[in-house]
Amino acid sequence: MYQKGQGVPVEYAKALKWYRKGAAAGSAGAMSDIGMLYAMGRGVPVDYAEALKWWRKGAARGSGSAMYCIGVAYDSGRGVPLDYAKAMKWYRRGAALGVVAGMDNMGVLYRNGQGAPVDYAKAMKWFREGAAAGSRFAMQNLAAIYRSGDGVPENPQKAAKWAAAAAHATQP
Repeated sequence: MYQKGQGVPVEYAKALKWYRKGAAAGSAGAMSDIGMLYAMGRGVPVDYAEALKWWRKGAARGSGSAMYCIGVAYDSGRGVPLDYAKAMKWYRRGAALGVVAGMDNMGVLYRNGQGAPVDYAKAMKWFREGAAAGSRFAMQNLAAIYRSGDGVPENPQKAAKWAAAAAHATQP
């Protein structure tokens, strides 16, 4: 609540204090959230090494969000060397636990041939999973693929269908 200002003023130091208590009690979510505070520099200096330390702790305890964040680190080269194959590994693990952004990013990596050869069928699979979970981003990517004909026949009707769905999606 302190991190997002829900019912109280935004106070990152207090959020960190409570996340640390949760992490000490074994909360994987709290560990992931501590990592986010360090990655974003909220109440603490930006420190990707510290963020990764907490994300790895959270991932070891089963946090899909922490797994996704580790994937983002490898995908962007923040705190670790840029490595798309490792990003895919971590995105896949998060996606298996329902992290929709992990599904989206798997589709992007397969579409761009990052971490694996270009594979439009796998990109479509991941975008469809993300779209089924309500992801606007996945729907927009499906629309773009049908519009461009990347790996599928061009299909303006399907492109329009996915674009319209994206316009009404409730998740990013």
